[in-house]
Amino acid sequence: LFLAFGSLAASLLPIATALVSVGTAYAGIVLLGHLMTVADFAPMLGMLIGLGVGIDYALFIVTRHRRGLRRGMTVDEAAENAVTTTGRAVVFAGATVCIALLGMLILRLS
Repeated sequence: LFLAFGSLAASLLPIATALVSVGTAYAGIVLLGHLMTVADFAPMLGMLIGLGVGIDYALFIVTRHRRGLRRGMTVDEAAENAVTTTGRAVVFAGATVCIALLGMLILRLS
């Protein structure tokens, strides 16, 4: 990521957001485990998907934000542009991943 962005801060942002999402998902899985039976592979699957999706989607938004800055937008304008354009695609892609994973729930894979 450092080679792609050329900046330590820009390369750490996608990793940080992915780690926060993985931590939140893991906490949710642990809490859910107190209410119902959770498959043994659920924490590992959550971590793998969370890291992959979190870094990928953060890269989309960071790239769009940096592009806006290069085009002369202010920081606020570039952030708003990144979220309104790429943010919508990220939400739909995330929803698609969730719908695909519902198949595991429906098939009761464990």
